[in-house]
Amino acid sequence: MELNDIDFGEFGRQLFLKILQETSSEGEIQECLKRCREKETQYNDESFPANRSSLINNWEEESVRDKVPKWKHFVWKRASSIMNPDKMCIFKDRIEPDDIKQGVLADCYFLSSLSVLAEKPERIIELFETLEVNEFGIYALRICKNGEWRTVIVDDYFPCRGNSPVFSRAHGDELWVMLLEKVWAKVHGSYERIEAGYAENVLRDLTGAPTKVLTHDDNTFCSSEGLKEGLKSEVCQLWDHMIQSKHNGFLLAASAGSTKSSIKLLEEMGLIGFHSYGILDVREVLTADGVEKLIKLRNPWGDFEWTGDWSDQSANWTKDLKLELNFQDIDDGTFWMSFVDFTHYFSRVQICCLHAGYKYSSTKAFHEKGGCSIIRMVLEEDSEVYLSINQKDKRCFARTQQYEYSNARLIVARVVEDGSLEYIFGKMGMDREVWQNEMLGAGDYLCYVEVDWQTEEVNNFVLSSYGSSEAHFIRDEKSEHPDFLEQVFMSCALQHGTETTFEDEGAEGCVKYHQMCQEGYGYNFFCNDSLNASLKEVVTYTRFQGLELVKPFSGDGYEVLVKPQEKKIVLLRQTNPTSYKLTFTFSSTILLNTEALKARAQKIGKLTVRKDPVSGEPVDIFVRTLKHGGGLCYFYDNKTEDRTLEEQIKFKLRGLKIKGTDSTELNIRVGPKQSKFIELEATSSNWRIQTSLSYGII
Repeated sequence: MELNDIDFGEFGRQLFLKILQETSSEGEIQECLKRCREKETQYNDESFPANRSSLINNWEEESVRDKVPKWKHFVWKRASSIMNPDKMCIFKDRIEPDDIKQGVLADCYFLSSLSVLAEKPERIIELFETLEVNEFGIYALRICKNGEWRTVIVDDYFPCRGNSPVFSRAHGDELWVMLLEKVWAKVHGSYERIEAGYAENVLRDLTGAPTKVLTHDDNTFCSSEGLKEGLKSEVCQLWDHMIQSKHNGFLLAASAGSTKSSIKLLEEMGLIGFHSYGILDVREVLTADGVEKLIKLRNPWGDFEWTGDWSDQSANWTKDLKLELNFQDIDDGTFWMSFVDFTHYFSRVQICCLHAGYKYSSTKAFHEKGGCSIIRMVLEEDSEVYLSINQKDKRCFARTQQYEYSNARLIVARVVEDGSLEYIFGKMGMDREVWQNEMLGAGDYLCYVEVDWQTEEVNNFVLSSYGSSEAHFIRDEKSEHPDFLEQVFMSCALQHGTETTFEDEGAEGCVKYHQMCQEGYGYNFFCNDSLNASLKEVVTYTRFQGLELVKPFSGDGYEVLVKPQEKKIVLLRQTNPTSYKLTFTFSSTILLNTEALKARAQKIGKLTVRKDPVSGEPVDIFVRTLKHGGGLCYFYDNKTEDRTLEEQIKFKLRGLKIKGTDSTELNIRVGPKQSKFIELEATSSNWRIQTSLSYGII
């Protein structure tokens, strides 16, 4: 982007002061300006002072001992004293990715992110609310930290050795790199605290766009032949991700690791182990040997380049390919390499899902450990939305605090017109951001957030949306939806659950759904639409590790009875976010009412025919015996015109009782064209029965 045509002048300075007043505490801004005017001096940032504490928080910490001998000699100097005041500017002409020069600070992950972002210069400029050097030495920049866009104010003191900045800078008299690095150091507590990290966090914080991370190791690599044949192994799919991401205009970076060999071997190949590189281009080109997949990378150090195939001095380059890829043989830290080599030496790829024109919104909320938040979100139009739970960056805490990210769950449901809830998606993770993108229609949604806080000192989070239209977060409605989980997972079950039916047992319309979901909840949902059958299920967990039953259930098992036209759900919650073990025994029993049992006995009961005691000939008097989930039943059916059955049965029962009587004997009389139904109800799942009978037919 050309900057020459922008008239920053007095209008820019007044705009800067206006923005500063609108986006920061009015009292703070006014106090800063008042103090500067009264003392006729430049701004001093007391919240990030030009002293030892802003270099290193704790100089006694073991991990910083190697820095003390050199860093204790660093001095803080104003930008105007280390640059030509007449030429000093924030941006000069064009923002170029190779403008960045790393100093003694080991923050290549940050600088590689800047170089990637500099491919879209407007994204750098948007971070600056101060667009020109000003008389106060006060600069305001914007950063999306911990999920919220905020304005950060800094002065123009920088650590120096002699008259040269010791940390990162731009080539020439531009301030933009130094100011961005200082803001990054301020929000994390010190310069030392921003050493070593991952590009995904920087890209997220400087754009607001969620960033996905793809990792692999040598064990997942496919051969070069496999790549050429297009086999879709894990690493082969990486190429598709990268090609699509470049097509979408996303930002890419990569980390060189020890996936193939030692750091020494990496250095012999011109690479730096555990170092962050920007990915500038991803291309497929036609060579004499066929299609070649190539990747263009940049080392933020500005030198030390890859020396293998497709490096600057490689014989693979033809005149036509040089023209096609705009190849330049310059030792500037930029180089090409084959995708096959890339997968051998780079173990981590970061993809920042940056979209032009997407809108960011957020809300801060909190809940105690064991609680949850349910936040209403309104979309005025159909949108692609990236929804994120943002926890406070662990880099903002001292190492001695041993802060770790808590396990967080996000469950999103759409509010239907009748007030019911439709499950949309769920996600769980122990990361700085837990996010997912979805295409969502216009309407109201409820976002359920549950964070299993690891520390009592932190119990707040930020819920954010990055999407093609603005999302409006209304309020926490936890108290209005006490049965949110039950409603949502009933909806989830009907969409995604594994289904078990009980039609073969006479319970048409009675269904059980079960699933263990990626958001760390599982369910057994019972939907009984039958009119004449109840479902009884008894489950005992023989191994129940990393899980718990959700109230009103508890312990190591449950028993439910689902009557006709009832719905019930049993929820399980994953307490160990990384793994769980589950084995169980269960029994599902269909309990039919009398009419249904009678009909089922007539249809499938075991048939016996009574015989004339005198002649031994069969008589049209039938008895059907049916074993079922609730016990045993007999159906007597006398189809004769003029004969009567008189029968006596003596029972020896264990776990059974005759319905309607406490006796263990029955005297049965069934006249012509009559029927009779007898039920024995189970009082135990392990029931037994012995009978002796005598009968006569008259």
